[in-house]
Formats: sequence, C-alpha cells, structure tokens
Amino acid sequence: MHDLTITEDYPWKGEGGEIVKKLVQLKDGNQWVVCAQRMVFREGGSKGRPYYEVHTIAIPAQEWSVAVIPQLTNILEARGATERNASMPPIELQTDLLDVPLPHNWLDVYVKDLITNVVSGKSVVLEDRGMTEANFLQKLFYCLICLPENLSRQISFGAGLSSLKEGEVRIAQVNKTRGLGKINDQRGGNAEEDVIFGQRYLVAIIQVIEGCTTPRQVIAAIQNIPQAIKAEVEGFTNAA
Repeated sequence: MHDLTITEDYPWKGEGGEIVKKLVQLKDGNQWVVCAQRMVFREGGSKGRPYYEVHTIAIPAQEWSVAVIPQLTNILEARGATERNASMPPIELQTDLLDVPLPHNWLDVYVKDLITNVVSGKSVVLEDRGMTEANFLQKLFYCLICLPENLSRQISFGAGLSSLKEGEVRIAQVNKTRGLGKINDQRGGNAEEDVIFGQRYLVAIIQVIEGCTTPRQVIAAIQNIPQAIKAEVEGFTNAA
C-alpha cells in the first residue's frame, strides 16, 4: 500500500480510514481474500509522531462472499491501539444480507457506470469526496453482484483512499487522484469499442435479472446470461 497521509481535507476520518480489498495467492497455491483498514494516529496532538495501524481480515477465497463488502466499515476497526491484543474475538459475517430485499432503485446510473467500465476492462478511479465509504461500498456491492462470481472475487478495490498509485486497485474511491484519469483503460485499443462491450453486457444482465428482488437472486440469475458474453467477461485475466 502507498504511504497514508491524512490531511485536514481528508473527508473520511470519522469512518476509520482507508479500506482495501485484494486477492492474494500464497506460495502453496492457496488464494485468500485480504481486507484491511489503515489509519494514522499521532501521539501528543496533530504535530506528534505518527503511528500507523492496520486491522486486517483474511478469508479463504472459496469462502469469500460479496455480502462482506457492505459490512467492512463495521468489521474493520483501526482505532489507535496502544498495546498488543492477542485475544481479539472472531469476526462474524452476515451472509443473510444476500436475502435482504433490494431497494427499488438499486441499479442506478452510478452502479450501471461501474458495471459498464469494469466489464470493459477499465480501472475506475472516483474522486468522490462527498460520498461516505459506507455508501461507496454499498454501490460497489450492487455492481459486483452483477458480475460472474469468479470475476467478482478477483476484483480489488479501495474505499476512502488518501491517494492512489496507478494500478494499485481496480476500483477506487480516492481523496486526490494526483493526475490520474477518472477512468483508466487497462485493455488498450479503441476505448469507445471497449465501452460498447460493457454496454452490451449491461443490456444482457438487465434482461436476466428482471424480477429479482434480492442480491442472492441476482447472483443466481447472472449465471443465465448468454454463454458467449459470459465467456468473454470471464476471460479477463487482469481482474486485479
């Protein structure tokens, strides 16, 4: 991760700092989904020595569920610990969130844009200081339930990032982009043609998810998109 710099204009101080999710492959070949929250604390006031705390959870890839995403702001707690804690309680994840009814407007323009660009092979960088981390993660959750599960599991993301290095994560909500474009093309070629594929995918999923009322139903319905489209989407190997 990059150096975390919390400035006066960092808008997510009250939410606990940056959140990053990545898929990690170990030397033994096993894959784990790692989620971490990172925050900087200063000893003795704003000009004191900075300390960085990271609270990390690791989940075997085969046990990962997109239901974790909206819970991350509550699960992860980088709170400025001053001593070692070897008896932290196990984390409880609520997978029944997949059965909570979707709001009527869940597939809004924001979510559709995320789907279109991610499926088109782009990294999405959102300099969106007005949206809370929780709201961003909820929109991201809606986006990822609309992707094939294998691709959804691989995609890395960051919420409330203070800054961003190019290629660090696939989808990012960031305080300052430092010159990075809002949408960065990862596939090369004609950008307009790439977006056309994402738009075609969006049309296909809207047809198959019609009538779905819960995230679990959407995830199941996505398996019924035309095989040719599904194969092309799942063919993205640079999902991270």
